[in-house]
Amino acid sequence: MKKLLIGLLILNPFIAYIGLGQQIQSNLANEIGSLQNMETFLNRKLINPTNLTDSNNFIIDIAIHEQLISNKKALNGFFLSGETGLESNKCSFGITIDFNNNGLLQNRSILSSIKYNLINNTISRFELGLNLGLGQTRMDASSLMYSQDPLTESEYTSHWQTNPIIDLGINYKYKTQSFRISYNSVLNGSTNSTAFRGLILNYQSTFTVSRKVTLTPDIYGCLNSENTYGILTLKLNYNKRISCGLLYNTKNSSGFLISGIIKKRVKIGYYYNMLDIDHQTFNSHCINLGLIIK
Repeated sequence: MKKLLIGLLILNPFIAYIGLGQQIQSNLANEIGSLQNMETFLNRKLINPTNLTDSNNFIIDIAIHEQLISNKKALNGFFLSGETGLESNKCSFGITIDFNNNGLLQNRSILSSIKYNLINNTISRFELGLNLGLGQTRMDASSLMYSQDPLTESEYTSHWQTNPIIDLGINYKYKTQSFRISYNSVLNGSTNSTAFRGLILNYQSTFTVSRKVTLTPDIYGCLNSENTYGILTLKLNYNKRISCGLLYNTKNSSGFLISGIIKKRVKIGYYYNMLDIDHQTFNSHCINLGLIIK
């Protein structure tokens, strides 16, 4: 019954999408930046929905992040995420609520994720994944006003523009190697400005260094008509409790992660990202807290 209630909650945005008729075009940034670098470590289902957990536990994560330029705040926000898998290992569900302030631009979204396992045997599996939800964006220039006058504040704030978000993903896993393909933001009118629109290829392999230590490299290729670049990550895990990782994005950014699990219930982590654009350095910090409900 508990799993059924969780499943209905997560599927709610899918139901809401059926009645959506509004599709507003936007000209938002089209590249993976510091937020997407962070997601390759902390919320991988946004990169490809087949990255949903296979665990029967219910996993809750919250991440609070902030980006600074010359010690001045440039971007900040948070995401709240939950995911779980069914005991049959056939299907997994997830949900993400996201909010970001990027200068005068505000973005918020709610996204449901589902993964279905078509083939699962001792050496291989084939999975299909879908992210489906709603994204909204608006311009808010009220902070530029010398005085906060409620009568004129609405003139400096635009209405929320709403569009559906659709991401498709597949995964073929052979032993310890995974080959993933996703197409993100299928609709060009997606207002999720933090999302990469286009094809993302991903290869992942896990190597056992010792009985308690594993090493997992990831290679991402991000392809569309405007941008082509790669992301490389290397993650070391000790005893399935302590993790550290390094990231390099070929579009002038890099980062690192350190995280741990306390008493098999509580997750805590810190992610740092540095982005260099036109000789300006963008420093991003993210604190991640999580809870594992068995």
